[in-house]
Amino acid sequence: MIARKPALLVLAVTLFAGCGGEEGDQAPLSTVPADLQSIEGQAEDAYDQALAENSEGVAADAAAIDTAWQSFRAQAEADGAGADVLAAMDAAVSGLKAAAAAAGTPASLGRAANAVS
Repeated sequence: MIARKPALLVLAVTLFAGCGGEEGDQAPLSTVPADLQSIEGQAEDAYDQALAENSEGVAADAAAIDTAWQSFRAQAEADGAGADVLAAMDAAVSGLKAAAAAAGTPASLGRAANAVS
């Protein structure tokens, strides 16, 4: 079994890693961007909905995640997220949307939600 890192975690770490440097180089980073917080919260809810066997709830969360990701993606790229990280997040969001559209098993929906967060 291949271990995959949750895409959102990799994205957040990538963005924060680029914020280092010498003192005075940049304003201090104090919060996670609201769009990333929204995506994480929706992914956690999608996982909970999957466990509750609520595929409609997963589909609603997947749509909200897709909207938030499309809104934030350009900023993530501008902030230094690499093409591989962006592609992983794109794939995770697409995978969740596809699993929700197929109304998969609770386990497959949960795995797809987990891949995002």
